[in-house]
Amino acid sequence: MSDVKSFMRRSKASAIVFGIIMLLLGLWVLIFAGTPPQSDAEGILLNQLDNAVFLSTLTGWGLMIAGCITCVGYGVAAKENRSITDIILGVILVLLGLLAICFPLKSWGFVVIFLGALVFLSGCADIAEAISFKKEGQNGWLLFLIFGIITLLFGLASIITPWWFTEVLIFVLGFALIFDGVTEIIAGVRM
Repeated sequence: MSDVKSFMRRSKASAIVFGIIMLLLGLWVLIFAGTPPQSDAEGILLNQLDNAVFLSTLTGWGLMIAGCITCVGYGVAAKENRSITDIILGVILVLLGLLAICFPLKSWGFVVIFLGALVFLSGCADIAEAISFKKEGQNGWLLFLIFGIITLLFGLASIITPWWFTEVLIFVLGFALIFDGVTEIIAGVRM
């Protein structure tokens, strides 16, 4: 199997789990980002800093876990399904995760762009799946295509605007994560 096919292949269970994680993360962002800002003695907005630290740390742990799973997957995969890109990707994910955990505020911009890119790529995958559904003659492909385009646009908005006002970005990111989570769950169920 080629490296590209191996890299892009998704299992039903991983799509559903990924969707649930994105959905829960998006809900958390919207619930806690909606709390009124509080200032400390220096005028720093506490809930925005708390959100940044939490999301950076959570993303860091997610990256580390995904990297470890990718490396373990390489070890247990059949020889013809192994790819050196799995090991490289796994190590990169672990290192990025460590950076996000160790330096959550310094990595906040990276985390927002990373999550936006993840949502963007997920939208691209959803569009490709919708096209595949159409070729197979399955019903509902147009709705799935629309969901993919909306997911792609949400991700793009998060990537383009990472240094806007934190509250606006948090809400866009929260909706993007929720929408992506729902579409991933739907994709997983349809596999």
